[in-house]
Amino acid sequence: MTATAKSRRQRRARRCLLAVRRRAAGGLVIALALGACQVGSGDESDSARKTAIAPDATSVHGISLVPELDEQSGAVTLPFDRLTYSTNDAALLLIGQSVAMSQCANKKGVEFVASTWGGDPVYDSESYFGPWTTGQARKFGFVEPAPNADLAANGIKGAPPADSSPDPSINAALTESDWAKIEQCGKDPRIRVLMEAQRHTGPWWDALASARSEFLRSAAAKSLLGELETCFRTHGLTPMKSDPALPQGARVDEINETQISLAVTTVNCKKSVDFTRRMAVLESRSQAPVIAKYAEEMLSQRDAIDKALVQAKELKTSYLADRSAGASAAPHDEG
Repeated sequence: MTATAKSRRQRRARRCLLAVRRRAAGGLVIALALGACQVGSGDESDSARKTAIAPDATSVHGISLVPELDEQSGAVTLPFDRLTYSTNDAALLLIGQSVAMSQCANKKGVEFVASTWGGDPVYDSESYFGPWTTGQARKFGFVEPAPNADLAANGIKGAPPADSSPDPSINAALTESDWAKIEQCGKDPRIRVLMEAQRHTGPWWDALASARSEFLRSAAAKSLLGELETCFRTHGLTPMKSDPALPQGARVDEINETQISLAVTTVNCKKSVDFTRRMAVLESRSQAPVIAKYAEEMLSQRDAIDKALVQAKELKTSYLADRSAGASAAPHDEG
């Protein structure tokens, strides 16, 4: 499988799907999470309208329009990223759901064990038009940065052994009757709050998609890709026709010495023309009118996400504390 524009997950899909995929041990939690990740588009005619904003504006309604690039973590933060949740946020929200589900199920006489497995700093690392840091290139090649368990689950060739993964035996003994009772817990207000925080809804989605398409077709973006191509050809590489930010031969399903070497050269070329920062600036500018138009609604949704994250963290903390206390109180063999 070659690395193409179609093969690269969109930001919103990445946040939902990666968070859901790594929770394979909790079937019901997966079902709830998938429902929460439905994307609402809203009215197309309304979302197509734009709000005028100065080209050099750095903020709107208190929202920064300046992209942030963190080479150490690999994170690329665009304006809209500040208004939605990250992959690690999604992991915490899912853990909160699992804990609340466990508490609800236990009250119904069902011993449902919550999964607290998930979240990893590597999820902050963004494959933005392919690898953009030397660290990403040397570890993942052209593969989307992810924990070893995800790489293995996704069938990545050459991936290192998974260092941790969910226990598949958790809740394996539950009967259909048990699951029927657990499903009723979906009505629990706490769980609904956590689910709603993950629901991507709003009329701005179509507008953001349109803005991204226009940005990719812009003369500025094409000119920058042309600069990158010049560097590629200097090193004997040819850009892909389907994804000119990557050289021919790049693969998103394999990690080996050849792919790593190719990725390192790609990153060096990007650095030589300041490709990633300049592309992030262009994309951020494309998002600005949409954010200006829907700022109030977006900020309201972000506020709901933040409140849900606080609730999820409290649920996780109390659950782990209770488990620790229970383990300490258990009798020990003094022999």
